[in-house]
Amino acid sequence: FHPLLSPLGLYWNGLTISFILGHFYNFHSSRDSFKSAPSFLKETVLYGKSYKSAKKYDGSSQKFEFWNKLPRIPKDWFYQYYVFSLLVNGYIFLVYFLEIESQREILSRITKILVFNPFFKENSDSKIRIESPKLQLILFLTIVQATRRLYECLFISIYSKSTQSIFVYAAAFLYYGLQGFTFICDQSQKKVALPFTSKNNFTTVIGLTIFITASYYQFKIHKEFANLRIRSQSL
Repeated sequence: FHPLLSPLGLYWNGLTISFILGHFYNFHSSRDSFKSAPSFLKETVLYGKSYKSAKKYDGSSQKFEFWNKLPRIPKDWFYQYYVFSLLVNGYIFLVYFLEIESQREILSRITKILVFNPFFKENSDSKIRIESPKLQLILFLTIVQATRRLYECLFISIYSKSTQSIFVYAAAFLYYGLQGFTFICDQSQKKVALPFTSKNNFTTVIGLTIFITASYYQFKIHKEFANLRIRSQSL
């Protein structure tokens, strides 16, 4: 895996910690827990109903004017994340699928910066790994996921007037923009190439089954949420 203290590692681990903190206050949404939460955490991590609850229980002594003055982004801008994901991850997929050598060199340089490892080189083993059908499959599924979410954002989801922090907005672009590079950085450091073989076909099938099932239920849930909002607005 990518080094813990690399730029890529710091981002993913920092994002994980932020989610844990956000969910902690979300699941302990009492008056006391929200009052004890730092204002910068409420303004930068929480959004939607969690953010409204935090502001409701926030005492005047807890507020930091700097955080309150920062712009907040409407939730109906979610579609922008998936457009960005399609552009970045679609580009990476095409570079390796079509074996565009000049662009592969550019991606190789970017991965070296992201892992911040002077010994990271695209040796023969990692090159086989990067060109393996399994990596192309992962990138392709990432594109499928982004396409489905873009469709949901544009034609299914009905958003409220809730907003999100500009930090969440920026972090989401990093999240989707770094997905493809994370797959490359992770798999290019493997010492053994793993094409489709009898040894890993089973795990591939399991992974595809989980992806298809989860995608179906997420799509179904988003449709149900949209219908609930339509019915609530008609009352």
